[in-house]
Amino acid sequence: MAMPLVGLLLVKILHRAHLLPSNPICILTILVLSAMPTAQNLIVLLQLRSTTKPLAGALADLLVRQYALSLVSVPLWITAYSAVVPLM
Repeated sequence: MAMPLVGLLLVKILHRAHLLPSNPICILTILVLSAMPTAQNLIVLLQLRSTTKPLAGALADLLVRQYALSLVSVPLWITAYSAVVPLM
């Protein structure tokens, strides 16, 4: 839940500094990406080394929970971002 707030703060700072395009679709896309769950590629990277291979199962369990929670959190964040973007 913290990363979408951090993403919103960073986008506001970058937008005010004129470092982002003023296109609302671009801004909304960046904000939505900050609310998305992490990628499955992390599990593959953990499996590449024998020292980190035992951690892959634990991370997979965490990612399953994260994806399940994102079914609720992502639509909520997209709704919140849709209300904020026109104000930028």
